[in-house]
Amino acid sequence: MIILGFAMSLMAQAADPGQAAPAAPPAPAAAPAAAPEKKICRSMVMTGSIMGKRSCRTNAEWAKLQRSTDEAWESARGKRGFVSRSPSDPQ
Repeated sequence: MIILGFAMSLMAQAADPGQAAPAAPPAPAAAPAAAPEKKICRSMVMTGSIMGKRSCRTNAEWAKLQRSTDEAWESARGKRGFVSRSPSDPQ
């Protein structure tokens, strides 16, 4: 029954071409856009899982993620009073 109603509405639209929306003019040609950055995919090991996870990002996104991870580690070390000493430093 639904199919019959759908078919009837399609036939009604085809019979009355005056109701069809006019075709939009093509957009003016803009300057060619720069090619999108290539995605780099890496497999990541998830703690507590035997299944790895694949993550794809651009080179800039990977660099941003690395910076934020480095900052988080530095912040955590500073909060715990972690002091890096070389073996030659007096105690």
